[in-house]
Amino acid sequence: MLTVRSASGQAVALSELVQAMPTQREKTVYHKDLLPVAYVLGDMAGTLDSPLYGMFQMRGKLAGMPLPEGGKLGEYFISQPKDRYRGYSFKWDGEWQVTYETFRDMGIAYAVGLILIYLLVVAQFRSYLTPLIIMAPIPLTIIGVMPGHALLGRLAEGLLDIDVFTGGERVHHHLVVPVLGRRNQHRLHRHYRLRH
Repeated sequence: MLTVRSASGQAVALSELVQAMPTQREKTVYHKDLLPVAYVLGDMAGTLDSPLYGMFQMRGKLAGMPLPEGGKLGEYFISQPKDRYRGYSFKWDGEWQVTYETFRDMGIAYAVGLILIYLLVVAQFRSYLTPLIIMAPIPLTIIGVMPGHALLGRLAEGLLDIDVFTGGERVHHHLVVPVLGRRNQHRLHRHYRLRH
């Protein structure tokens, strides 16, 4: 029995002061970007530990699911629903969002790097075709990495992206740099012969 002290110091049973009534407790209302949301959480474990595989398995079952009130369940990958009060929808978030943003940003950086390399080689050779021939193997690293992962049974995840970039860097290092080095070496020899 729970007791509390009265003003006079006597112990009073709490059941004499209150009347217990069964009721439902208020539920927390979560918000994200000023929109009401309900979070559904999950974690992958086992042979397929990347959350993307589980996400795409669930997607097939959830996408376009009919709702009891009519209509279909909306699905969003990279943006919030445009009309927040029109029906029900869900947005894939969490590790998917991080993976998407990482691959997007790395892909943009890869493309910018290729363009800058191309411009540097154009400036060196004063030709638009020669750099294309020199750089042709760089995108082919994608073709080489994908079957390699399939043959070794590796899953397509963040390491695949890094493998592609590393392969592109190796091609650049072993093709572009030596070609530019030899060209500069020939220029230095020619300059040296002309002066002596």
